[in-house]
Amino acid sequence: MNFLLAPGQNVPENRECAPINPDFPNCTESTVAVANVQSWKTVEPNSGKNVVPGQTVRYTLHFHNAGGAPGEVEIADDITQAIDDAAVLTQPVSTGNLNATPFDFTNRSMISGSLSAGETATVTYEMKVRTEDQLGDRTLANFLVVSVAQPPTHPDCTDTSARPSCTSNPVVVEAAPPGKLAVTGANIVWSGLIAVVFVTGASLLYFMRQNRGRSPLAVEERKGLLG
Repeated sequence: MNFLLAPGQNVPENRECAPINPDFPNCTESTVAVANVQSWKTVEPNSGKNVVPGQTVRYTLHFHNAGGAPGEVEIADDITQAIDDAAVLTQPVSTGNLNATPFDFTNRSMISGSLSAGETATVTYEMKVRTEDQLGDRTLANFLVVSVAQPPTHPDCTDTSARPSCTSNPVVVEAAPPGKLAVTGANIVWSGLIAVVFVTGASLLYFMRQNRGRSPLAVEERKGLLG
């Protein structure tokens, strides 16, 4: 907006362009379109939900230009706080005019490109939770950051907005069901067990034997009456 003013005349306080003579306006008003690129990320299962060893976790990065002019995208997705608990299963795949690089030794995928006014595009990839003996801090967290930012030093995702820039999923190890033996891979040795029970004057003998090593548990039971 600009005004043609006489010497000593001030711009209207309300900054409105209202020419006294429309045929010879003393002001003009125009609208300049600008880009407004928004970015956020989601995860399946939802952020905050528990995941378990061996589970596949799917990430989606969202990009939307809410402005009235084309806008540029230049951002990084950092998995430094996730790679200790999960491995990349599928590399990032982008839509629209975006390009996403594979994760490399920096644990980052660089996303770049442009979005026209009103356009939306996504980037998706998957990670697989490591086995129990390979877990790190047991928190799967990753972050959308500016490309020159330093890697996150902790897995705390504090963005609670509707369109967060980070996600976090605790890794839990399921306990063995009641009555079942949880096998961790270590050698197991059971000694023979002999129990004598007196029932109406007779003795009842039980003998149980367990295989050694990593083979499936095989229990032999012998029982009989002692005279």
